[in-house]
Amino acid sequence: MARDIELQSLVLNADSNSEDQGEEPRAVSNDNENDLSKALEFILTPEYWERLWKRALYEGALLVASLPHLVPKIFLLKWGAMVLFRNLAYIRHEQRPRLRDLGFDLIPENTDDTLSEIFLFVNTYLTLALVFMPILTSYAHNHGMFTVNIFNKIINLLCVGHILRFFTFISTSLPGPA
Repeated sequence: MARDIELQSLVLNADSNSEDQGEEPRAVSNDNENDLSKALEFILTPEYWERLWKRALYEGALLVASLPHLVPKIFLLKWGAMVLFRNLAYIRHEQRPRLRDLGFDLIPENTDDTLSEIFLFVNTYLTLALVFMPILTSYAHNHGMFTVNIFNKIINLLCVGHILRFFTFISTSLPGPA
């Protein structure tokens, strides 16, 4: 907790130095014509890229500071969930005929994976866009939202989910095809 407060004070002090230069220019105009061209002009300004670089440096500092917490979680996900947990569930699995299920009887098996791939694609890119949004906008950084913190929360969620998944797989090993 003290580490988060120190890092936030470091970032907020650095953000206040960039605020001394004046308010970030707005890409929104009062008249609705050429809004897209004005937004593109704003993105092409050197001030935007300078502030983007500063925000990326802050995120890098936060990432380095949170590495002692992230490394064990990533190790748990890569080795624990993908190797140990999966192999233990496979060892306990008994290959027998599949149990009867009303859902399998009513809904035919879908061999076309196109819809599944579309959902995975959209989910992946929406998640990445939301995770990296604080780097692209100064509003998020000024209000204490950082990409590294969002990423850390997602890793926490995945770790807890995989541990709970492991316990349910081990305790309820149903017969069925491998």
